[in-house]
Amino acid sequence: MKSFVLCDKKETLLTMRFAGIDGKIVKTKEEMEEAVNALLKDEDTGLVILSENVFDKNRKYVMEKKLTEKKKLLIHVPEPEGLRDRDYIMKYIKNSIGIKL
Repeated sequence: MKSFVLCDKKETLLTMRFAGIDGKIVKTKEEMEEAVNALLKDEDTGLVILSENVFDKNRKYVMEKKLTEKKKLLIHVPEPEGLRDRDYIMKYIKNSIGIKL
């Protein structure tokens, strides 16, 4: 299974390519949705990586795909400058299991 990254910064794409992960730069919400749909239909792709900026273009759409997709894993990663939402992990844990740490 292949991994594929969707990002909007060439630095992120270059970094992923150094790690052996192919990718594509997307700038608009429509480009992102079209690319995600194509990757979900691709039998060879198992992991779809979205940069934080791309994820923020349409969070609701990505979360819906995460919940309904059974064969692919969709994740989002920070941009080179780091996570914008520093409390993301704590919020994620709280929303997932209902416990505030």
